[in-house]
Amino acid sequence: MRPVMLSSFGPPALACIRSWGKQGWAPGLICIRSEKEAEPDSRYLSGWMTLPHKKVYTDDGIGIVAEFLKKFNASGITAIDEKISKWINQHRDKLPPKTAIWLPDNLIIDDVLSKKRQTEVAKAVGFEVLPTYLLNLKSDISVNPEHFPLCLRPSVPGGSDFKVHIVSSQKELVRFLQSLKIPAPIIGQPFKSLPNLVIHGARTHTGATLGIQGFLVSRKFEGVTLTITPVDLPPGIHQKCVDFTDAFKIVGNYHFEFLFDPNTKAAYFLEINTRFGGTTAKVLPCGYDEPVIALESYGVKADIRQTIKPVVVSNKQALMKYLFYALTHRLSPLDYPDEPMMIKVCKTLRGFMTYKDDVLNLSDMRGSLALYAGNLRAKLIIRYFAIRQQSA
Repeated sequence: MRPVMLSSFGPPALACIRSWGKQGWAPGLICIRSEKEAEPDSRYLSGWMTLPHKKVYTDDGIGIVAEFLKKFNASGITAIDEKISKWINQHRDKLPPKTAIWLPDNLIIDDVLSKKRQTEVAKAVGFEVLPTYLLNLKSDISVNPEHFPLCLRPSVPGGSDFKVHIVSSQKELVRFLQSLKIPAPIIGQPFKSLPNLVIHGARTHTGATLGIQGFLVSRKFEGVTLTITPVDLPPGIHQKCVDFTDAFKIVGNYHFEFLFDPNTKAAYFLEINTRFGGTTAKVLPCGYDEPVIALESYGVKADIRQTIKPVVVSNKQALMKYLFYALTHRLSPLDYPDEPMMIKVCKTLRGFMTYKDDVLNLSDMRGSLALYAGNLRAKLIIRYFAIRQQSA
């Protein structure tokens, strides 16, 4: 087996490389990067090639992909980003015929990318859904005053230049919509200060469901996962996940995101993503091997002997940034939970010593150092050019 990932070199890609390498396979990477960015590395990486950012979505770019797949003798290719997945599917005829495409069909990708459609299906299968608005300056943006503060999220990947934002009034909402550079519709829902429930799984072409497992995000930073740990699923939610993925005819790996109320056990549907994502690398140290389950859903035979471990996983670089933001009073309501300063500091310091890390791995220090050093280098370069711009 010679699986290939097409993506930038980040935690999800490194998780796939490690997972597939431990299966005895020979992973390859087509790395979207500039020449200034650090090179990918891992003891499990059998080969890689640079795909410049400016070549993505071009004929030259698909030529680079096809050349690498042929020379690497790739068994198959997958990707992280939905838009890149669609690009690969559209140029199937230009890729080596013997290279499998481990990606959903474009019709399925487009269907799932519609947050409006997701909300409709979520209600139909019985998920609890918060009052939801699809907002832009051309639509009716009147919001029930009782639903403020409102939590805003992009309706499509890359559709806006933010991940999540909170507005407290109608006036603030209009002002924020006017500030967006890309006028894509925005999802708005009442803000609730709650942890997240993430549910990973996969579905085969024949409709079989693989590996549904829940994870609790008990700490969030900048609206995304800071810590994660395995949990049992709330009653009844397993079948609703199956019904939801059946409705979309999803093929491959996916992960649901919910807001979860620990007291009432209510799980409020947020979205589903049919790709690898920010939690892919974090659930791997928990014993959940999403990269292997993903390929198994496409018919690849694998040796899956996973045991879910009751550990807490985070990222040490993210913890350091969180601690800095806490000490400088820069945290926001998106940073859950809201605790006294001393508790935040003590828990972060303890977590830095005791949490599992999604990148640091003693069996693959080459990969750990390459990724962490690359992140540091990127930050230094950004800081250097920012200082130059200010001085100019």
